[in-house]
Parts: sequence; C-alpha cells; structure tokens
Amino acid sequence: MTWWLQRTSASSAGKATELREIAMEPKHKELLDQCHQNLLESITDADRVIELLIVSGTLSQLDRFELDQNCSSSAEKVDHLLKMLMNKESDHFLDLCVALEKAYPDLYTALFSNNGGGPLDHSTGKSLDTNIS
Repeated sequence: MTWWLQRTSASSAGKATELREIAMEPKHKELLDQCHQNLLESITDADRVIELLIVSGTLSQLDRFELDQNCSSSAEKVDHLLKMLMNKESDHFLDLCVALEKAYPDLYTALFSNNGGGPLDHSTGKSLDTNIS
C-alpha cells in the first residue's frame, strides 16, 4: 500500500496541487530487500527490536499485538515487521537502523559493510558464509 500526501500551495497563477509519496524511500526498500534473508536468519529475538521500535514511537502497541497474533516464530515476526515498516505512512528506515544498532550491533555493521550478505555469527561478528568476509 502506498500513501500519498496532498499539498495545495498558492501561487501567482492560482492554486497548484502536488502529490508526493510519503512511504519508505525506494533506496531504503531496496536495501531492506537485499538484507531481507540476512535479517530473517540473524535476528534471533525479534521482540528486542520490536520493543525498541515501540519505545521510539515507530510502532504502536496495536502493531505489537498484530505481530504477536500473526507470527509464531522470530523469523516470521521479522518478516512481518519489515513489511509493516515498508507500508507505514512515513519512512522509518532510520528508526529500524537505530534499533538494530542497539539490539544487534554486529548485524547492523555487517548490513552496511556487506550489503546484506549471509547470516552473521554474533560471537565473532563475521559472516557464517565463508565466501563472504
């Protein structure tokens, strides 16, 4: 679902209406798509990330309830959470980055240095895939 903001501005020629998308920016969606599988495999406790997103105001208690009711595993919660964030009215990519940095600092670093490569060994901070350094 894409959300649009309608803005009307007055000009010397009259009123002009501008529609602009206010959902997540395409470059952020693309990065999350690239990192999707890594996030599913590496976030072992989705509730930690969800709690940080609630505290920051990114998610509501209703969002948490939806995640708890519709998802039975941490991977399912992460998958649903990513879809939820991509469909919110504003871009919460940076909020997700802050939550990941707090909950999974090694994962956060790997996402941006490795362009979303394989799952991470959290004890070493290195990729579990030996072809990816």
